[in-house]
Amino acid sequence: MSIELHCHTTASDGLYSPAELVKTALAANVRVLAVTDHDTTKSLAEVARLCANTSVYFIPGIELSTWNGEESIHLLGYFRGSDYQNRELTEQLESFQTRRTERAREIQERLKIHYGLDIDLSLLPHQAGASIGRANIARLIQEKYRIPKDEIFARFLGDHTKAFIPSSRMPVQEGIQLLKEAGATVILAHPGELRKSSFAELFELDFDGAECYYPNHSPRETREFLQACHRKNRLVTCGSDDHGIQGDKKHGTLGSTLYDPAEVEPFLRRMIQAE
Repeated sequence: MSIELHCHTTASDGLYSPAELVKTALAANVRVLAVTDHDTTKSLAEVARLCANTSVYFIPGIELSTWNGEESIHLLGYFRGSDYQNRELTEQLESFQTRRTERAREIQERLKIHYGLDIDLSLLPHQAGASIGRANIARLIQEKYRIPKDEIFARFLGDHTKAFIPSSRMPVQEGIQLLKEAGATVILAHPGELRKSSFAELFELDFDGAECYYPNHSPRETREFLQACHRKNRLVTCGSDDHGIQGDKKHGTLGSTLYDPAEVEPFLRRMIQAE
């Protein structure tokens, strides 16, 4: 069965509108779909409406940004029904969006000062409650200066550059608690992408599981993460992290991530049978 538990829409840094995402999921024969935009639930109600009366079972989700020492740690939160409309979570996400807008202006200024890149943030499509991220800014640079995306992050927007500003300084455990208080199942996103943090140490925190199957994980990494989930009796998920970008080498495509159904079944059973 084709499933997709990690993808993005225009509510954050994806190119899929909700309608385009659901259309693509149906064409790819995706049977279970979770939308996990960065620090926003803006698209969830619309995707839920579009999935109703189709062959796609929809799980509302989010990818929450937190911080650990020297790098961003992403938490995937999965909700039952309308739990994502929790008041405390909504208020926190509103402050996240304010911070992301301020951050975008600061990055814009640093790009001009340090690299001579002059971009116009008003050219970004604006939606109330939507998240502005580095990928959105990268597209503005790409469109104006015709620089490849990989080069943009390597030279101007990566976490080693003078323009880098974290999207969040929320501690990981605080992010886990915020999501759990809203009723979410909390999964550590793409642990193979960790560069400055220890997976073993992070996984001592109160996660419900890990995204073991991910396009950029090596077979060895996948085995390591599965074994950790087995030892701790935690859930296993998979996801492509599709952003709807043609020729995207960093992420997969909707519903394409290979996984062992027996490993992911406990997660699906928790999310689907709970309703």
